[in-house]
Amino acid sequence: MKKTVIILLSALLTAGASAQLLDQGVSELRLSGLVDFETADDTLLLLDVFYGIFLVDCFEAGLAMGLRESDSLSLWKIGAEAEYNFDLGTELVPYIGGGLFYGRFDVDGKNDSGMVIKAAAGTKYFVTEGVAISLAAVLEWASEDVYSEEGGLSDMDTRLELGLRFFF
Repeated sequence: MKKTVIILLSALLTAGASAQLLDQGVSELRLSGLVDFETADDTLLLLDVFYGIFLVDCFEAGLAMGLRESDSLSLWKIGAEAEYNFDLGTELVPYIGGGLFYGRFDVDGKNDSGMVIKAAAGTKYFVTEGVAISLAAVLEWASEDVYSEEGGLSDMDTRLELGLRFFF
């Protein structure tokens, strides 16, 4: 198993793209999320979908929607996101981003709505010119206490998110 992981990582590092699609007019479709089986609220499922367009080189903006589902919380959100990419001329492209969302919460049977603010910093690794894998540290703040943590609920959540991005 260890050899297989090393071979796959070596292949990814040597097969990267020489140019990334970060130019004005390029579109991006991102699927990201996580599954955590051991949270304070049992199993947690997160899924985010984003469609954006590069308005200028390295800067994109677009629409995003997301789902957060656990034993005591259902959260649907929709809103706008923006991202700035730091093109270093390699397959690794660091980025920072943020978003503002309208959210519908169902916490322990109580329905409510509010705002969600998202900040993210991460890196993309271009496997090919049009496909990248991303890893980001994400911070979310909600206008209501909806995120489960040890001992109760909180209005903030931090996590690592894995994503798959398609550029066209």
